[in-house]
Amino acid sequence: MARRSDYEEGEATKRGHIKQRSKGSWSIVLDLGRDPSTGKRKQQWVTIRGTKKEAESKLAELQHQMDSGGYIKPSKETLGKFLERWLDDYISTQVRATTLEAYRQRGKHLINALGHIPLSELRPEHIHQYYREKSRFLSASTLIKHHNLLREALSHAVKWQNVVRNVAQAVDPPRVNRKEMKALTGSEVHRLLEACIDKPWYPIFHTLTCTGLRRSELLGL
Repeated sequence: MARRSDYEEGEATKRGHIKQRSKGSWSIVLDLGRDPSTGKRKQQWVTIRGTKKEAESKLAELQHQMDSGGYIKPSKETLGKFLERWLDDYISTQVRATTLEAYRQRGKHLINALGHIPLSELRPEHIHQYYREKSRFLSASTLIKHHNLLREALSHAVKWQNVVRNVAQAVDPPRVNRKEMKALTGSEVHRLLEACIDKPWYPIFHTLTCTGLRRSELLGL
């Protein structure tokens, strides 16, 4: 029967092994090779909660990343810190001040709700939960803007090798329920203009009905 040390040594030759910390908690120990300056073996410890099978599956995933050159050492940086860095160091150099402020307002919602999560531990379920909770206060169109910002930010996290994949791409944003527009009939327009003909805002309604301008366009005019 193989001794435990023999088992662990055999597993280590596969560039990693797992150890149980407590019930439902495991440590994945990755062998990163030897430090060229000291000659000592380097290890990366990753904690995972779940079953042994889930830990073994995660070990196999990390080993595959190492073999394919896609492994990225987990960082302690949180999503909140990354979003702030992304907005300050990158977005601020790419967009106008008014656009940057809109980005910051959307980012503030994400940071307040998800900012405490380590960037490397962000999962699709975290984002799903965010949409469920925020949908009670924000419209679907607003949440789509939040989704687009998060997806764009995480795409840069992948490019900058902070994370392996963009988890926002695995999440569908809320759907907007389009309402059918109903236009006034000719007689209804006539009655509307007659009702306000002696009012100070008559020129506004008259211009709107004759030109179809947007409210912002009319106010600008």
